[in-house]
Amino acid sequence: MNAPAFLPAAFSILLIIVAAYALWRAVAGPLLRLGTHVDTDLVLLVGSIAGAGLVSAWAHTLPRTVWAGLFAAAACYFTARAGLNRSKAPARNQAIAHASGCLVLLYMFLAGVGPSTLHGSTAGQYTMAGMPGMYVDTTIAYPALGLVSVAAIAFYSVVVVAHTEPKAAADGSSGFAPGSVEACRVIVALILAYAILSKLV
Repeated sequence: MNAPAFLPAAFSILLIIVAAYALWRAVAGPLLRLGTHVDTDLVLLVGSIAGAGLVSAWAHTLPRTVWAGLFAAAACYFTARAGLNRSKAPARNQAIAHASGCLVLLYMFLAGVGPSTLHGSTAGQYTMAGMPGMYVDTTIAYPALGLVSVAAIAFYSVVVVAHTEPKAAADGSSGFAPGSVEACRVIVALILAYAILSKLV
C-alpha cells in the first residue's frame, strides 16, 4: 500500500493518545463514580499500546509472544463474559465485540504484522539472503484471514458509528464526552485494518 512515510508515526501517536484517554477513564471512572467499565477501558488501553507498536517500530514495547498471550487470555475472558450474559443482549454483544477485537490482535501478532521497512507497498517484496545493504519486509502469514479481519473491522466500525448516539445516552458515563469511547474504538479498529492492509496490498 503506497502511503506517506509520516503516516505510521502519526497513527502511532494517535493510538498513544487513545491509550492515555483509556487510562484516564480506567482510573478516574471508578474514583469519580462515572459508571465506566474498567475491563473494557483496560482492553482499549492495551490494544492501543500494542497497535502503536504494530504500526511504528519506535512504539514497540513487549515481545510479540507476550502480546499474543495477553490477547489470547483477554479473548477467553470476554468470550466467557458473553456466555454469562446470554440473556442480556447489549452486554453480550459488547463482550463478543471485545473478544473479536482481541482475536484480531492475536492474529496480527501471530501472522507477523509489523512496522514496514519499506516506503510503499510491502506485498510481494523479497530479498536475497546475504546481500549487503538489502532489507527484508515480507507479507503476513494467512493473508485470507487478514482480509477477513479487515472486513470484520469495517463491519464493526460501521455498526459502532451507526449506534453511537443511542449508546452515549445510555452509557451513564456523564463525566466524559458522549460517544468518546466509541470514537476511540473505531480509531483503533481502523488503524489496525490499515496495518493489516499495508502488508497485503
